[in-house]
Amino acid sequence: MPVDIRRLLFNGSFWLLVFQSSSKLTTLATTLLAAHELTVAEFGVFAAIQGVTIVAAAVLDFGTSAYVEREVAAHRGTAQLVHGAVMVRALVVAPAAALALLAGAALSASNETTMLSALFICAGLAINASSLTNGLLLGQLRFRGSAMTQVAGRLVFLTAMLLLWASSQTTVVLATFAFMIGEVATLGGQVALLRSRPPTLVQGDYGHHLLGALPYWLNSVFSLTYNRADSAIVAILAGPTAAGLYAPASAIQSALITVTGLPTAGVPNVGARVFAERGRDMVASVARRTGLVAIATGLVTATIATVTADAIIQSLLGPDFAGSVAPTQVLAWSLPFYGAEFALVGYLIAIGRPALTVWGYATALTVSLIGNLLLTPTHGALGGAIASLAREPAAVLALALAIWWSESKTGRRRHDASASTDRRGSQA
Repeated sequence: MPVDIRRLLFNGSFWLLVFQSSSKLTTLATTLLAAHELTVAEFGVFAAIQGVTIVAAAVLDFGTSAYVEREVAAHRGTAQLVHGAVMVRALVVAPAAALALLAGAALSASNETTMLSALFICAGLAINASSLTNGLLLGQLRFRGSAMTQVAGRLVFLTAMLLLWASSQTTVVLATFAFMIGEVATLGGQVALLRSRPPTLVQGDYGHHLLGALPYWLNSVFSLTYNRADSAIVAILAGPTAAGLYAPASAIQSALITVTGLPTAGVPNVGARVFAERGRDMVASVARRTGLVAIATGLVTATIATVTADAIIQSLLGPDFAGSVAPTQVLAWSLPFYGAEFALVGYLIAIGRPALTVWGYATALTVSLIGNLLLTPTHGALGGAIASLAREPAAVLALALAIWWSESKTGRRRHDASASTDRRGSQA
């Protein structure tokens, strides 16, 4: 692998490590503070709120941020494309948020519920906008700027939670307010960086190509539904107490996914740049090598997490959360599959075939929902964890089959073209 590509991949992995380690530590700290200050049921509500807010922001992004990110990384981004992504937010997101807020205020008889609705919407708008600014930074391969602005936002969230803890004033409304101002801080930092060095955009009319964002949108909706709104799903099917026991296991899994994802962190964007400049074979080599490292990392991490889960849960959360140990151990074994999934998805995005990634995400969503419907109502948090584990090998299999089908089809086209050329040459 050429030195410049290794350097870019290392840069992406290093700054992902900086961001994710800082982010997960601050998330763990805020989770512990919320769990300590709120009841188990209230904590379940707070965790579900965060998941729903993130999902709503992703749905209203319509995949434009990821599409812009890939096009900028491949030297194909245009002003029309970026303007189209901005217009989606101006014409769809803001009015939808305003209508949701008015409807919530009109239908709710509780001032607390109305305030929560307003805070959710503000947080969702900030997340929605920062998805585009972060995509532009990553498209420029500015991994450091992306990492540091997001770390800053999470530090603001943690600081606000510490102030609430110190003043003994923690409530669901105030905790959600802290979450919201953290997301606003992230957006502000990213806007400042982009103003100091705007992305280079080539000439061309890409406004009509916003349909190309559809696969990214579907993937975001599918992924966030089963991966970030999982606490909300458990709450709906088994109640807030089960969600409160499931949420720590999900948070630990999210933290450990960071370790598994490090080797493949730069594959989508660096791979898109490599594909534009050096072709498919080099991208395949990058994805294959980083994927093997990611799988091995996931196996080691899963083993360690299984052995230490009981001690971690008991020491950090106390005996009330003993029911979180088994779900944590189950979710840990999703990590090797995540390693393979990240490599396959990164490869498909890099070569400009994001539509094929939808098969993996759709399969994962289907398996997750069926598993939750069958297991969560009777087995609570443990049932939700088993459903979450089952989706990952199914997603990897679907992605592998999609790549095999695509490569076979490409090979057949090349063979047919070669045969046609040979026939014409013989006739001549």
